[in-house]
Amino acid sequence: MINRRFHPAVIFLLSLLAALAAPAFARGDKVVPQVADGPGIVTKFDILNVSDFQLISKYKLRFFRKDGTAWTIATTLGTGSEFVLNLNARQTLRVETLGKSSTTTSGYAVFRDDETLNSQYSKDFVLGITAYYATSSGNSITGMVSVPPSESTEAFSLPVEMNNGKNMFTGLAIVNLAGVSNQVTLKLFAATDPATGPVGPEQIATLTLQPGEQRAEFLHQSLYPGLVNFKGLLEGLASGPVSVLGLVQVGTTTGPQYATISPTLRDFLRQNTNIMVIQPWLSDQTKFMPIDFDNIRVDYFQLGDGDEALPWDVKYETIARGARQLTPVNGAGVIALGVLDSGNTFDDYSLANLRTLQYSTSTAIDLSDSSPNLVFGFAFAVRTSLGNYAKVRITRVIDTVQSGITYKDLGLEICIYR
Repeated sequence: MINRRFHPAVIFLLSLLAALAAPAFARGDKVVPQVADGPGIVTKFDILNVSDFQLISKYKLRFFRKDGTAWTIATTLGTGSEFVLNLNARQTLRVETLGKSSTTTSGYAVFRDDETLNSQYSKDFVLGITAYYATSSGNSITGMVSVPPSESTEAFSLPVEMNNGKNMFTGLAIVNLAGVSNQVTLKLFAATDPATGPVGPEQIATLTLQPGEQRAEFLHQSLYPGLVNFKGLLEGLASGPVSVLGLVQVGTTTGPQYATISPTLRDFLRQNTNIMVIQPWLSDQTKFMPIDFDNIRVDYFQLGDGDEALPWDVKYETIARGARQLTPVNGAGVIALGVLDSGNTFDDYSLANLRTLQYSTSTAIDLSDSSPNLVFGFAFAVRTSLGNYAKVRITRVIDTVQSGITYKDLGLEICIYR
């Protein structure tokens, strides 16, 4: 018989955050960890306005029950299902549920972005969110479980361990973010030690989530009845966006202990892509375009040399008519690799190779009209400001004429090892 010695609130402790890292940062709506509230259990949120100067006044914190309907709940902001947030620049707001639900109740929360303005600064109108559960007995805290955030995803993987003899069980929480019915297929792959090659799915389960619905349970309940001893991988594929979180319960001499598990999001795993970098005009106030290779992005809204300097690794600079260069910034380093446009030469540069190169944090790579580097296939390597490595190759050089001056826009193929 399956051992079902669960903490009575554990099922309610599993929830989802469709945001970013912990704390989670990003513009847009966020689904926050399943909220648990009731006798001896509360959920606490720390909400950060990370902007240097921008007031946040139109975000809404909304609470929902597991079926997606509005949830009226007592909090430090008052009692209701929806609250407007006001945070000055760099302000931190603590919001707590008050544990006044008559029985242990769960749901989830959404931070709704109703700000009407866009910004040229990436930190404006952004909330950082951290959440955790606290259980108590009388006036004493008996346990705390953090709830790591997760991006919305349609393809994810989680490690699974089930051991009935050790009272160890893995649970899954999932919230439907699609706004329509969402079918999720879950496949279990058994671990092999030592590895003997690919294995087929042990078991396949499917569930259908209605709009806004949340499910949170241990795997051996309705998804895989009778699953008591298993170690391996849970792989999920949804027909629409979901948020996912895992939790492991293990029995100890002092009672059950818990650890949350962040999923691997397979739709976020691509490490290589192509981007376009625009050469700034000589008439521009600032004559550079910053590139962040860790996140593979170009800041087309950059305003000046001091504009959010930290994330950027390289600046594509306009020096004079016909003169341009790639300049490392913020401690990043670059090194030219030459033209790598035949066979698999570019592909053959491995992470091990990139680590052995001698990067310069001060010497720019010349891409002027007279430079042999301004051609298809020219490659360079980057050691980013975060200590990661990237290999980059020019795939297109596009002429843009403005006021009789020819500018060179670059298509770049990037592979980042992070």
